[in-house]
Amino acid sequence: MAASLRRRRGASDDDAAPSNPAEDSAGKSRDPELFRNRLPRVTFANAFSILVIARLISALFNIVHDCDETFNFWEPLHYLVHGTGLQTWEHSPEFALRSYLYLGLHYAVAKPSAVLASALSLPRVYAFHAVRIALGVVSAHAEAWLCAEVAKIDMNASRILVMTSAFSAGMFAAATAFLPSSFAMYCVTCAAAASLAGKHAVACAACVAAVTIGWPFAGICAIPYGVECLRTRGWIKTALYVLAPLATITAVSAAIDSEMYGRTTWSILNILRYNVAGGGSELYGTEGPGYYLRNLLLNHSLATPVSLCFPFVALAHRLAVGGRRGSNNRPGYGRLVRAYAPFPLALAFFSLVAHKEERFMYPAYPLILTGFGAALSAGLGVVVHAAKRLAPDGFLGTVARDSVMATATIGVVGVVGVTAALGASRAVAQVRGYGAPMWAYQRVPLLPDNVSPVGVCVGGEWYRFPSSFHFPRGDYELRFVDSGFGGALPVPFVGGKGGTKYAPPGLNDKNAADPRQRVQFSHHVHGPCDLMVDVAMDGRTQARWVIAYEAPFLDAANSPAFTRAFYVPWWSANRNAYGSYRVYRRV
Repeated sequence: MAASLRRRRGASDDDAAPSNPAEDSAGKSRDPELFRNRLPRVTFANAFSILVIARLISALFNIVHDCDETFNFWEPLHYLVHGTGLQTWEHSPEFALRSYLYLGLHYAVAKPSAVLASALSLPRVYAFHAVRIALGVVSAHAEAWLCAEVAKIDMNASRILVMTSAFSAGMFAAATAFLPSSFAMYCVTCAAAASLAGKHAVACAACVAAVTIGWPFAGICAIPYGVECLRTRGWIKTALYVLAPLATITAVSAAIDSEMYGRTTWSILNILRYNVAGGGSELYGTEGPGYYLRNLLLNHSLATPVSLCFPFVALAHRLAVGGRRGSNNRPGYGRLVRAYAPFPLALAFFSLVAHKEERFMYPAYPLILTGFGAALSAGLGVVVHAAKRLAPDGFLGTVARDSVMATATIGVVGVVGVTAALGASRAVAQVRGYGAPMWAYQRVPLLPDNVSPVGVCVGGEWYRFPSSFHFPRGDYELRFVDSGFGGALPVPFVGGKGGTKYAPPGLNDKNAADPRQRVQFSHHVHGPCDLMVDVAMDGRTQARWVIAYEAPFLDAANSPAFTRAFYVPWWSANRNAYGSYRVYRRV
């Protein structure tokens, strides 16, 4: 009853807004927009056409930023597709922390792509890029939907959102990452768009998918959309919207996990139990509360502080511009604040957790940029309103008012331009500085067929291995030599003993090293290493080995902080120090 009364009375006064609030009923612009009406309106189609190009570039050039992406997702996927691959303790049936439903969605792309690549005699890495392209298209679709819904409330905010999303270094990294937090990002973005569109059943289903298929801790981002659904639809419908997809996905996910792990289990419940019950995620490193702010400043630059100010700017806009319910005086910033709310909520929550990873904030990345665009647009609206109210009458007043509005508009354009430029610069710096491993493993020599299996050894650079998809043949094996690292390392799946159902010895949740995870390095012709991948920062070569491939690799320790973080043409190359990322072949 209460829900129906709320619907009959209409939403709050913040919610009542025209699709283009900068135009009056006659279609004429009341307040000068950015470039007035010279820029095209944002629609799903034109937003998608811009964003999909950016995401395809990411699919082709983005590096693998996190070894968890390699060993918890790319390697198990390679095993499912080709029958060989590495796994961590999280895939052991003893612990069963990783979802095979999530892997299965990617298998549906990777397997046909691998079959096609084999039929056409294409490199095996084509399946890797096919998966990334699919991820990029999904991300672009979700982002474009959000842009289109924001445009119905504030066209300027949507224009800024499209531009900064296309050039964002954070989105460049997250959109095509094979990580549950990236999948959760797609779902949360869809939930934000659906919530703005009033499609609360879709928003709830997207949030459930984020938690049960992707990453359960993305649930922190689902809270605002659940509250919004309760506010507008009531308890009964909200419960139905949540429980129906929850029951369906849980049943499917648990059935697949139980089949793949060989015992009755559900990965999502296991990972919650491990983290919430103090399983020891701190073993893999802890950071201070300022970690995420520093990281977000690197990946989103000016968008981070401006976005954090959005609720206050929206309040200032409401107080300055005012307006009655149903008037078209102002955009519905209350709706945008509620859609954007998962960002500050996630930032506060994850900043308090001891173990921190850059990817934990991925689900909120599009909302950071949503808040950025809306804050700039609302701030411009406040300045325009103040200029109109405070400027004196007459010619001088008109000149002063127009000057203030022009200056404010130029300032907004400048902030957006600098943010986009810093985003592109950061993305290029990452690829140029740390992209060598992606190319090196594709260029390992193709040894004769009688050398099988081929041992490709790594020491201290083990965590930069991109995937077995990058090897030229399926019989190439990554092997680990002792490099002083005292933690646990991945081990191969053993197909003859049950594959995903078999728990290899030595895997443990204590990050404890096991000698069975390493091979003894030897220069002997019959040693375990036919090839070796390493980085040389001093220019020296390895005795009894010849260099088969090398590429420049950033020496971060000896490079200035700014030029290693952001690429500046010509200047960065002259300021930074580089080593050589090498593939060695035994003589």
